[in-house]
Order: sequence, then C-alpha cells, then structure tokens
Amino acid sequence: MKNAKIILSVILVLAMVLGLAACAPSKKDKEAADNVAKLIDAIYVQEWNEKTDEQCAAAKAAWDALTDKQKDLVEGEEADPDYFGRDTGDASKDDPLNKDGIGKKELLVVSFGTSFNDSRATDIKGIEDALVKAYPDWAVRRAFTAQIIINHVQARDSEKIDNVKQALDRAVKNGVEILVVQPTHLMHGAEYDELVEELENYKGQIPTIVVAEPLLGEVGADATIINADKEAVAKAVVDAAVKSAGASGLDKLAADGTAVVLMGHGTSHTAKVTYSQMQTQMNKLGYKNVFIGTVEGEPEETACEEVIKKVSEAGYKNVILRPLMVVAGDHANNDMADPEDAESWFSMFKASKKFEKIDCQIEGLGRIDAVQKLYVAHAGEAIELSVPQHVADLIDAIYVQEWTEQTDAQCAAAKAAWDALTDEQKELVEGEEADPDYFGRDTGDASKDDPRNADNIGDKELLVVSFGTSFNDSRATDIKGIEDALAKAYPDWAVRRAFTAQIIINHVQARDGEKIDNVQQALERALKNGVKTLVVQPTHLMHGAEYDELVAELKNYESKMKIVVAEPLLGEVGADATVINADKELVARAVLDAVVRSAGVRAMSDLEAKGTAIVLMGHGTSHNAKVTYSQMQTQMNKLGIKSVFVGTVEGEPEETACEEIIKKVSEAGYKNVILRPLMVVAGDHANNDMADPEDPESWFSMFKASGKFNDIVCQIEGLGRINAVEQRYVQHTADAIKEATK
Repeated sequence: MKNAKIILSVILVLAMVLGLAACAPSKKDKEAADNVAKLIDAIYVQEWNEKTDEQCAAAKAAWDALTDKQKDLVEGEEADPDYFGRDTGDASKDDPLNKDGIGKKELLVVSFGTSFNDSRATDIKGIEDALVKAYPDWAVRRAFTAQIIINHVQARDSEKIDNVKQALDRAVKNGVEILVVQPTHLMHGAEYDELVEELENYKGQIPTIVVAEPLLGEVGADATIINADKEAVAKAVVDAAVKSAGASGLDKLAADGTAVVLMGHGTSHTAKVTYSQMQTQMNKLGYKNVFIGTVEGEPEETACEEVIKKVSEAGYKNVILRPLMVVAGDHANNDMADPEDAESWFSMFKASKKFEKIDCQIEGLGRIDAVQKLYVAHAGEAIELSVPQHVADLIDAIYVQEWTEQTDAQCAAAKAAWDALTDEQKELVEGEEADPDYFGRDTGDASKDDPRNADNIGDKELLVVSFGTSFNDSRATDIKGIEDALAKAYPDWAVRRAFTAQIIINHVQARDGEKIDNVQQALERALKNGVKTLVVQPTHLMHGAEYDELVAELKNYESKMKIVVAEPLLGEVGADATVINADKELVARAVLDAVVRSAGVRAMSDLEAKGTAIVLMGHGTSHNAKVTYSQMQTQMNKLGIKSVFVGTVEGEPEETACEEIIKKVSEAGYKNVILRPLMVVAGDHANNDMADPEDPESWFSMFKASGKFNDIVCQIEGLGRINAVEQRYVQHTADAIKEATK
C-alpha cells in the first residue's frame, strides 16, 4: 500500500512537470512575440519619418500572424498585448478629417489625440462636429500633436490622422489663404507653445494664420485669477458629473457625503497655475465638495496623496473620480480608473481605506455640449479676427522693397480683400506695417497723376527718377510738376518715370490701380524700345545713399545704351558745413518765397516782426552727404535770414534733431513757428512725421508739447511744386543733355 502511494505521487509529479513543460512558451513563440514587440516599439515614437507608414503596416501584419498564445507574450519597452489587443471601441465612428479640396478658408482643430476609439469619436470628433455645424463656410480639418498616438491608431485601425506638419503642408498644397487654428488644449501650456512655434514656420506659405484660445483662456498671474472660460467649464463639468451620478444636484451629492475629484494632467509649465485657478473657481461657485488634482502632481497640492488627504479631512466618505481633460483617453482609463494598477487614482483612493465608495466617470470634457459651445465661441472670435487680419497680412506681403513675379497678383488680392470688408472690419486691420489708412486714407485723386510708363519712346529718353510717394495730390503736384516742366522744356525727348521705393509703387498700384515702373523696369522698357541715349534726372535732394544706389544700378546698363546722370537738386555736396553753391542758394530763396506766399505776408521781415520762426524739416541721413543740411543752414544764415532753422526727421546730423531745433528756436526768442518740409515731395514724412496732431512724436506735437510756443502752423508743400525749383531741375537736365549729345 505504501509503495502504491509512492508510485502514485511520482506519477502525479511527472504529470505536473510534463504539463508545465507543455504550457511553457516555445523558443519559436517567444521569438515571434519579441519581433512584434520590437516592431511596436519602433513606431512608439514622437517623430514621423518616411518609413513610418510601412512600419505601422508591418507591425499590424506581424501581430495578426501571431497565435493567441503568442500575443500574450508580447512585451517590449512600450509594447504589450493591449497595444493591438485592447478593445477601445469602433474606429469607424471617427473621421480623421484629412481630405484635400479644402478651399481658401480652413479651420484646423489641433488635439493631443487619443488611441481610445470611443473617446476619440465622442470627445474630439464631438468638438470638430460642433465647429463644422457652426461654420459651414470653413473647411474643418484635424491634426494631432502626438505622433505616438497617430501611429497607434494607424497601425491598429488603419485610420490615418495628420500630424501638425502634415496638416499644414496639406493646407499649403490646397492653397489655403486663411487658416484659423483651434487647439483643443486645456490651457496655454507647453503643447500650445510648441504649436505656435511650429505655425511660425508657415508664415509666408499660408498668408494668414490666427490661433484661437485654448479651452480655459488666458492663464492669469496667480491662483486667484479666474475668468469667464474657467467659470463656464467649471459649471459644465460639475453639471455633467451630477448628471452621470444620477443626482438631483451637487448639493445632494455633498449631503450624501460624496466628493467630486476632477483629475487633470498637470504640468511643469508656468501654466500649471491654471489648476489652482480652477480650484479657486470651484470655491467661488460654492462647490465645496469639488477637488482638483493632477496625474503629474504639478502643482504639488494637486498630487493624488494631497487630494486624498483634503477629501478625507473634509469628511467625505464617497468619491466620484472624473477626468478634467478634453479626452477620456489613456490617463482617464488607466491612470485614473484602472483597478488592476496599484498606482491608479482609483486604487490609491481605495487603498487609503478612508472611503466607502469610489466611482469612476470616464467621460472627457469634449463630449459636453457647453464645452463644445465654448470652443465654437473661441473659434468664432478667431474667425472674426482672421478676416481683417488676412487683409493686414496681404498688405504686409506687398510692403516690401523687392518686386517679384507675384507682386501684381498680390496687389490685386490685397485690394479685393479690403473691398470685401465691412467698415467695422476695416477699422480692425492691423499688421506689422498695415493699418486702415493703407487703403482707407484719402490722399487725393490718383487720376490727376500720370505714371509715364508708355512704350513708343524713341531713341532719346529722359528718365525722371524719384523715391516716390503714395500721397496722390503730392505726387501729382510735386513729382508730376517736375516731370511736366521737363517735358515742356525738352519736347524732343520722351519723358518717363521711375520710382526707387517698391513699397510705394505697390501701395499706389494696389490702392489706385496706377502702375509705376521701378528703376529696373524702366531701364528694361528703354532697352525694349530701342533707346540709344538715356539722360537720368534724379529728383533726389542730394548725392546721398539713394543717388549712389541709382548710379550703381545704371552701371549695369552702360554697355547697352549711352547713359548720363544729371545732378540732384542741391548739386555737389562739398567738404564741410561752410561750403555752399548756387543750387543751394537758389533753393533757399525759392523755399523762403514759398513760405511767405503760403503765410499770406509780403516778406520774411513780416514774419520775423510777428516773432515767427521757419523750421524746414528734411529727411536726414547717415550718409556723408548729411553735411548738406548743415550747408543749407549756412546758406540761410548767409542770406541774413536768422529766423530759419533746418532740421531732419532722422536727427542726422545730430544738431538737426527735433529736440535740438526746439531748443534753438526757443532760445532765439521766437513764440510762433511755421513747419515746412525741406523735401521734394510732401508725402508721408510731411503729412505724418511733421504735421500729424495725433502722433505724439510728430514735430507738430513735439513743438506743441514743449509749451514754448503760442502758434504752430504746418505748410504741407513739397519743393517740387515751386516753379523756381522745377526750373533748377530743367537746368540740371540741360547740362546732362549737353553732355549726352556732344
């Protein structure tokens, strides 16, 4: 009997050993599982590359080829059987919103993302659907920031979601002109900052990009700062918690000893104060049984242990755990609600043994109607801003000094977009250079001007080169005045125009449909028309930087035609401030005669008798030709006119700065001032830098603010309209023609 028992025991042990051996994974099974784990780990990365699509497909194919036994063996750095095996819902209920055919206006919804299908379809798609419904004229598209999640969904469900770069490249490819980006992020945190940084790379490729506010709006300085967005979300999430709990209200839950714990993500970013602000908001609403926590425990008081302590000390015996996250994804399902994970919030609350009942509501904010409406409102604000912003961006795009093959189309597009705005929208146009005045300011009748850009030039051309102005009346009076005088004096020469400022050329073309040649275009036109002799008359005041640049450009054409450059208005510069010439004397006398005429007096002595100083404001320059302004002051002094002071916008030379001129005029005892430009054209500088009463930095405002003067009058008249000045240009041109034809 004893031997029989021994034999039976041996048989049982052998059976167990053989059974265990049969159950143990084979080397082949382990290798197959390890291969899948390796393939999963390879796509569990944040960077997309050209192999990603292929790697996703390979990982899924390898998984599908495993037996159930092998699938249970999958284990890698990130890989586990749940990667492909966990049921997270029906992916077909989702829409990746990644189609082309976008049109000119796109609303791009950017989310971190989730691989939980039901949550993605309910929370993220819920927001997207609300935006689609609210803005049917905008093409709504999706992008996720988490490539890890994009790869997971693609590999497991064959649903391909764009990352941010792919979505932006798609927008560029589709010719999107206005892109409004609505982040579903909770706050202005690290992800929001990274998104904004990436969008910067597409400025210029997409004309207008406007980023809407995240869900909770501006962060605020400290934990006490709350806003309407935080209040709306606080009410919405608490109402949803109460509804899901089947309670009649939050007070009823409190009376039953139930606390609501809202678990956010947490962050080391300065925006972490948002969680403290949400607790402040709950307290302010009287929600005493609502507690804010975070997975990351940042801020520190939001760590799970701290929240458990607060809830317990407040006397609550029951707890509802709910995510304070847009999506009920991995954090909600695992970090919050997983009963098998000892570090989940459910497990930690349970392990504390301080609570009788712990319920989990795995519901994201994105499915709440009030939250969706808040996103709709944020997107609406951005859309409203985007239209005038688009016009501003189009203006800024043509506010450049270089002409390109796209310039004509850009000018037309900017004007068309401006014309489509309402009066209210026009007032909102604001860019780096753009403002409502770009198209909206009345500067006179452009039809009175002549761009002088016709062909049929002949073999002799007189090209008048000016910096230019977008002020129509000044252009027609000052620049055209000189051109007309030259056309009258030299009827055998074809007079044509060129501006050196492409910024101004574009402005006039966009606003008024008047197309003026730049210097290169004018020279190419001359070549095309067979010009043999070209006399160039600059309307520049002096031999400064613009004159030098013009001469340098003309050198490129000297082998193709005979070119002679006439003197600028004030002739040769001279060595120092004491050097003057006939040109400077003539211009000094001419501008003083114009001052007297515009002031309605007989002579300068009448103005002096009234204690009136004349301040002539030039441009100024860092070029060595800046001594010209000092020479003009010398010239005035030599004429015996002590009441004239020469200044410059740029304050170069230093003694010509506005502050210095105010000091000189005041010390000389003058109580009244006439401001007048010492410029060929009364354009932007004369109208704005000199005469604008609304600009505290204008000369008018600065003279007024000094409190030293009784009366300040602005004469907004350029030198180009003065007959004596026009005739001086005629003389300079005569000298050049003589040189060109000898």
